[in-house]
Amino acid sequence: MTGFKVCHNNVSVYVYRELVLEYEYLGVPLDSALTLKHLLTLVKGKVKKFSQRIGLALNSVTGTTTKLNLWQTYARCHFDCFSPAMAICNRLHKFESLFTRSLKKAFGLPLPLPNERLLKAANTPTLTQIPGYHLRRNKRAIPERFGHCPSSLTRVSEDLSLSADQYLAMKNVPCTQEIS
Repeated sequence: MTGFKVCHNNVSVYVYRELVLEYEYLGVPLDSALTLKHLLTLVKGKVKKFSQRIGLALNSVTGTTTKLNLWQTYARCHFDCFSPAMAICNRLHKFESLFTRSLKKAFGLPLPLPNERLLKAANTPTLTQIPGYHLRRNKRAIPERFGHCPSSLTRVSEDLSLSADQYLAMKNVPCTQEIS
């Protein structure tokens, strides 16, 4: 920690400046370059724990629907929560394989299985569709709450517009359900 002394009207104030290498904002661990390497480590750990535990479940006891519900509850929730940050920092590609691999392990499927077929069969959106949907829902509320909308958010929202449309079509959610 570095500091310096400021004197004004015979009053001395010590001002300290600290370099922060990691910062947590709304639960998302960020580093100074926005690489999300700390988030990747966090999500990998959570998904690894889930994969180990779901592997212990017997197929005769837990059916496909139960395994899908468990995956949505314990693994997909992390991707739902953090996917807008992943999209804004342009790091979705780093998390995509982790997303589909966790779903394959939940069902006990081989890893070389094509992702598109699996996601369609499970009626699950891709990792690109999830942040597109979240950004579309929340984009109007941001300027109302904060006075302006950052250009980076607008750009990412426009880039993911097609993915948001695909998500809406899959879930049959009317586009008028926006948060205000």
